[in-house]
Amino acid sequence: MNRTHDFPPVSLPFLPGNSLVDPTKKRFHLSQSLVYDKGYALKNQPQFKIGGGKVELSKIEPAEIQCLDKEFASLQFSDVGRCEDPGFIPAHVALDKKVLHFKGYFTEEIIDSPVESERVRYLDIFYYLVDDSVAMSEPQQENSGITQGKFLTRQRLPLGQGDRLLSWKNLNTAMDLIVYSKKVRLYWCDAFTREWLTSEGIEVNSNEASPGDRYIVSRNQPERNYVSPSEVDSLHKFLTLDRVVLRFYATWDERDQLYGEVRKFIVHFYMADDTLEIREVHQANNGRDPFPILVSRQRMPKHLVPKTYPSVEKDIVSESVGFFEASDLKVGEIIVANNRKMLLYDCDGATRQFLQARLGVTQPEAVNIEDIFKVNDPPVVQVPEWNGFGSLEDSEENCKRIVPDRPRKNYLKMLLAGNEKLRFKAKMIGRNEMDDDRNFVFEIRLSDDLISIYETTPKNSGMRSGRFLEPSRIAKPASDRNYPEYYSIPDFCIGAELTVFANRFVITEADLHVKNWVAENATSLPSSFVQNIQAS
Repeated sequence: MNRTHDFPPVSLPFLPGNSLVDPTKKRFHLSQSLVYDKGYALKNQPQFKIGGGKVELSKIEPAEIQCLDKEFASLQFSDVGRCEDPGFIPAHVALDKKVLHFKGYFTEEIIDSPVESERVRYLDIFYYLVDDSVAMSEPQQENSGITQGKFLTRQRLPLGQGDRLLSWKNLNTAMDLIVYSKKVRLYWCDAFTREWLTSEGIEVNSNEASPGDRYIVSRNQPERNYVSPSEVDSLHKFLTLDRVVLRFYATWDERDQLYGEVRKFIVHFYMADDTLEIREVHQANNGRDPFPILVSRQRMPKHLVPKTYPSVEKDIVSESVGFFEASDLKVGEIIVANNRKMLLYDCDGATRQFLQARLGVTQPEAVNIEDIFKVNDPPVVQVPEWNGFGSLEDSEENCKRIVPDRPRKNYLKMLLAGNEKLRFKAKMIGRNEMDDDRNFVFEIRLSDDLISIYETTPKNSGMRSGRFLEPSRIAKPASDRNYPEYYSIPDFCIGAELTVFANRFVITEADLHVKNWVAENATSLPSSFVQNIQAS
């Protein structure tokens, strides 16, 4: 009878020189495990070991799987309708931004406190389904005196039972949760959390009522006074009227000073300590430094204390001087703030309501400061009479401005007219016989309507020819000296007499260019002038 014995495989000791290298193993690279499936990034299990061996992922034989298929073939080929496959969606996409929200509390022991022995601390618990992490935070309360906010950063929470971690299957309302040796009672969850846990087959308990803080409850109860209160309570106004500020709008008229004007201010009155603050309202380009405070926050005396105030007094007391109170500020009245008389012309709606409800003071309607502080019209500058030196326009500009502006020109007319000029021949009506034979040419420049006069003399006459009058505007003799009327083109009719600075001329002829120009612009010229030029 042959017997076979199963002996363990014999291997050489792992010593230098005794290790064997398998020459058939040549693939030592890492297998690809990061792939994309239908647009989602996935991580697959490696199929091969380092060196070429295959990884055993399942110990179920293929024959066993085929037996299962044959055993349940009736279910596979039954007439029951199948559900449609919704498609592949990875877990990190399906559970993204899905968070379970619970509310809980824990109690901490208070040592050496005569008021309370324990304190209730409330927490908001957020469970992130995408990675089974937990975050906890404590709602912040104003003036709580304790550090609140982030209680537990987002992390995987151990259950304290070996290596087990917290899962959504371990969460429910009306249960205790151990968080690093602190027992947190879960008493509430939102509608989404309750619906999601129910869809996963968990029966969610009903929400519990949160326990009240005994210290807060005792503070809300009226205190029993066994001792008559003091008549002087320095902190009463601070505790009851803190952050209550009255706002009035005021003006300061300083036009009696040099460069003075009407300036606007905002008066703030703090009810907590009866202090007053005055801020200036700045406007754009008003020429003043943008310094906001005119009078810093302080108690303001109703009357300015003289310098001869008794030096034996250590401080100014309200009985001797008197400080401003809320009842002293009324719309339409004048207050004296550090020797500045300010008119209160309006206040905001919150100030009106507070004074009416608290003090029973009804503020008047707003004062229209435009009617009180009317802006005077600037004085009209009287231009003196022209003394005859220079042109009238230059003399007028010198009277209006220290640095006169350049005389204004009609650039559009200059561009349209260009260098075009009209010339007329004339003779002087002299005071003696020698002037009767003198011939002149009047030249009108159309770009600026300036008139030049040139004298023409025959050869060997003994007279000099050339400019008689430089380009200038010639006023008519019958016009006002300060508001003169100047000669223009329609005044140069053939046979017309012109008086130029006490010299008399008669127009005798117009050149061909004048006739052509008059024919082209006949619609814009007087008909009598057009007929006179065409008939010459």
